[in-house]
Amino acid sequence: MALGEYGKLSREHRENVYRYQDCHPTTTETADLIGRVQWLKEHNDKRLFRRVLDIGCHDGFLSRWLLRGHSCELLVGVEIGQDATLNAVEQALIDQDVEGPMAIYLNQSWEEFNQPLQFTEVLLCELLEHFPHEENVALVKKAHRYLVTGGRGFITTPDPEGPFGVSNPDPHHINLMDVQQLDALLGDADESIRLSSHIEVMPDGIIYATWEK
Repeated sequence: MALGEYGKLSREHRENVYRYQDCHPTTTETADLIGRVQWLKEHNDKRLFRRVLDIGCHDGFLSRWLLRGHSCELLVGVEIGQDATLNAVEQALIDQDVEGPMAIYLNQSWEEFNQPLQFTEVLLCELLEHFPHEENVALVKKAHRYLVTGGRGFITTPDPEGPFGVSNPDPHHINLMDVQQLDALLGDADESIRLSSHIEVMPDGIIYATWEK
């Protein structure tokens, strides 16, 4: 389905792409994600998120938060997991008759994503730890290409020494990176990304990084 071909999604008739109008971020994991939300807001220089690409959007928590207040004109979420995509869509069914911004969820891999769009922000939240270095290099390179000049990329990933790191292993986390390793990854993707990046470890045990194109 092409990116502009969106429609209302019912529980009986599900599609890969869904437009919803106005949703509030309510999930069982809200408390764990509040830090990510606050960090995104603080590190975008008080700019409003306008055209956002959320890679590995999972259940759409950040998507719904970014659409609050209608500051976001377009949000595209890409998620390979079908159940997670459907969960994002189902939670977006509230307030669907209220006029608002457009959000589109695509149930496909990042490799399959190919749309003639550019974005002011690209999110890679809790994503890189799931893939080996070589795949992450290609992932960040492609994400960088989708940014407009002056656009920003955002990364969150568990700190190996934090509460979600080696002491509490997740079988799906195959590539935990410390600050130096994440810095090296950004340099391997594009030296301009590394030079414009800011990386820090926060008290919640998550490494946060941002870069500008």
